[in-house]
This record gives sequence, structure tokens and C-alpha cells, in this order.
Amino acid sequence: MGLKKDLIGVVVDLVEKLQTKKITSEQFQATVISLYEDNVSQFRPLVPVISTLLRNIGTDLRPATLAFLEIIVDLRKDTSFQELVATNTELKAASRIISLKIYMKAGFTRQEAMSLLLQDVANVDANIHDVMNRKSRSSSKSNE
Repeated sequence: MGLKKDLIGVVVDLVEKLQTKKITSEQFQATVISLYEDNVSQFRPLVPVISTLLRNIGTDLRPATLAFLEIIVDLRKDTSFQELVATNTELKAASRIISLKIYMKAGFTRQEAMSLLLQDVANVDANIHDVMNRKSRSSSKSNE
């Protein structure tokens, strides 16, 4: 863990020196490449093993992956599921129409209101993605 923090600190310092013009881009690149070589070269013999290992893992996981995909396909074919998806989509659409009308009532043109609504949707998607990434990072940190 200490080496990882030290290495990150060195890289952060290098970036700062580059940004403040204390080192040139060429010096920055040479130093980063040197750091990489010094810290990764000892693990380089693992690279061929990793590709073989990943192929083996893929082969082992194939039956489980196929079973999971079959479940997804069956679920998507299920009429109850399709009805739930349709209801959810209708509710989302109704909510968005209400938001659009509220923006227009606040004085925005339809085009401006639509732009704001699209930005809202994009922000919600980005926030969900951000939360999922944070959860993923925190769970992987707790496993370390």
C-alpha cells in the first residue's frame, strides 16, 4: 500500500511540475516511462500467463453466462415483465411531460424547456452512474 501511495505522490508531483513549467513535456514523459519500467518490469513475465488465465476463466464462466443470458431473454419475453416495462415507461413519460409543462409555465420556450428537461435526464443518468462507480470502488477497497 505504501508503494502505491508513494508512486501516486510522485506522479502528482510530476504533473504539478509539468503544469508549472518546472519540467518539459519530454522530461515528464521520460520520467513517467522510467517509473513504469521500474515498477512494472518485475511483473512483465505474468503477461502471457494472464491472457491464458483469462481465456480459461472465460471458458469456465461461459455456461453461467449463457444461463444468465437465457434468464434475461426469458424475462424480456414474459408478458408480465413487458407490461411492467410499459407501465414504467408511461410513468416516466408522464413525469417528463409534467416537467416540460412546468418549465414552460416558468417562462421558458418549448425548445428551452426541452433542453432543460434533456439536461435533467442526462444529470440523473450521470448521477446514477456516479453512485454505482462509488459503490464499486468502496466495495473493492473494503476487499483489499
